[in-house]
Amino acid sequence: MSSVRTAGIVLVTGLAAVFSAGCQESGDDGVRVDATGAVAGLAWIDRNGNGTLEGTDGPAADIRVELRGPHGGPALYTAETDAAGEFLVPDVLVGDYRASVDGATVGDSLRVLRVDSAAVTVVPEDTAVLLVALSYPVLTTDSARLAPAEARLFVEGRILVEWGTYGDPSIHVRDSTGAIRAVRVQPTGTERGDSVRLLGAATVQAGQPVLKDAVVFLISTGVGESPPPVDVSTADAATAGAGALDADLVRVTGAVIQDTVRNALGEPVLRVDDGSGVVDVVFDRDIPLFVNVPAGEEVIGLLLDATGILMPASTEPDGRWVIKPRDNADLTARSP
Repeated sequence: MSSVRTAGIVLVTGLAAVFSAGCQESGDDGVRVDATGAVAGLAWIDRNGNGTLEGTDGPAADIRVELRGPHGGPALYTAETDAAGEFLVPDVLVGDYRASVDGATVGDSLRVLRVDSAAVTVVPEDTAVLLVALSYPVLTTDSARLAPAEARLFVEGRILVEWGTYGDPSIHVRDSTGAIRAVRVQPTGTERGDSVRLLGAATVQAGQPVLKDAVVFLISTGVGESPPPVDVSTADAATAGAGALDADLVRVTGAVIQDTVRNALGEPVLRVDDGSGVVDVVFDRDIPLFVNVPAGEEVIGLLLDATGILMPASTEPDGRWVIKPRDNADLTARSP
């Protein structure tokens, strides 16, 4: 039995030794009606969502492949993939078939991306080769926020806050429908403004939907340009627009600094109000000292323009959000 290696995954194709029935002379038609061939192939998981079989992709085990007649109907032959994602359907009568996948064997997270050569022609003493590509669904951020717990999915968007900005392995991305936070993200060299495809599992943190154990795949570079912030009032910032702006980049302007405090983590906080309500602007302890805002009580009464990510104020859901600037350029204080 011989093998063909495709992008680092071994696909068994030399199956001639399995088959003894072949093309034989018989009567006037020249071919025996019970002549057989085989169908063999590989089911693989597209782990980065680019649609191309690569060495970083992996096998899909326990997937049932079905062969039907050329016009549909019941499954005539079936086979399940092994741990290597390989399958073999032996002793298939010569003829034309349609290949498909039993969706019940795919699971809740994976989706059938495509079946290459779904129209299969079986000839005597030969093996037709079939590739089955599976991957995770690509969802908008608003749909991802509604995904069931532990569902693995892709989100595509632009990076608002790059990995490590807040001293933890998290990033924030935005698409046309909103934003989402990814936590426990594998180290990535992507930067603010880059377009990425993010793979993670849905979960909840501080009462808000997030993606955990995420992997980032670069689609295109953003040349360091940050997506623009959403302009909001301080009252809307404090509630994240009733939660709709959670994890998004926002900006408040002309807010009066009313007080300076420290939170439970010892981080400096500016309590500001533009006349609509109070919101806290939190200086993350892992970001160097901001130079655009004076320290101490002398800041009280100044006007603040603040850009930052909206994050829940507490690990326990309480309906309050804070603004977390990303760097010095996100904050400017001025006299009234």
